[in-house]
Amino acid sequence: MRAFFLMLTLLATFISSYANATFYLSTTRIIHHESMKESSFEVYNTSDDEILIQGWLSADKSEVLPFAMTPPLVKIAPQKSNMFRIFYEGSGLPKDRESFIWVNVLAIPMSSKVDDSLQVALQQSIKLFYRPSNLSGDARIAPELLMLSLKDNLLVVRNTTPYHVNIISFRKNGVEFEGDMIPPYGESAITATGINGNGNIEVVVINDFGGEDTFEGVLRNGKLNKFKIKNQ
Repeated sequence: MRAFFLMLTLLATFISSYANATFYLSTTRIIHHESMKESSFEVYNTSDDEILIQGWLSADKSEVLPFAMTPPLVKIAPQKSNMFRIFYEGSGLPKDRESFIWVNVLAIPMSSKVDDSLQVALQQSIKLFYRPSNLSGDARIAPELLMLSLKDNLLVVRNTTPYHVNIISFRKNGVEFEGDMIPPYGESAITATGINGNGNIEVVVINDFGGEDTFEGVLRNGKLNKFKIKNQ
């Protein structure tokens, strides 16, 4: 049994090292504004071998997406890159809020120089947010309008804006617990064991550029109606 777990650990290390050495994407997220004809990103092959890259779009729900990505399949030479473009058909998504889809990239080794070696196909996925024009408010400060309600070790987080709020974590009294991505006008119940309903609380979110912003507020009797961005 010990040998089995050791093998799994070595395999996981190999796959992680291979992923880091093979390819990377030029961004961690894409904001596709309604006014844009297309959005794009690059895939970089950092290995010394040619790789085959397959790209596709998907949603959490099974549905036909009004997007197209090109090229669907491409070879990338060693130490080179290739640009992928994403197009919106122009209809099919809500006009009053953001929509979210996954952009998926699969790297497939073309050949191996070592006989009987393990060939591993690796996948990366990033988020694409389609942002209609004329949405109310501002995505940068959407976290300020989060509403919290704490009861029985559950923190109910309500998003009152038309933007997605991607929460990394909450911090309170030295306790940190994992967040969630809250959809527009949606809510999520997050386990928050070990905190009380009064005092300062911080929320760390991912902004449009993939960076982290921290907002702070005060819980009073288990409720909070307003955050403000914390001075960095």
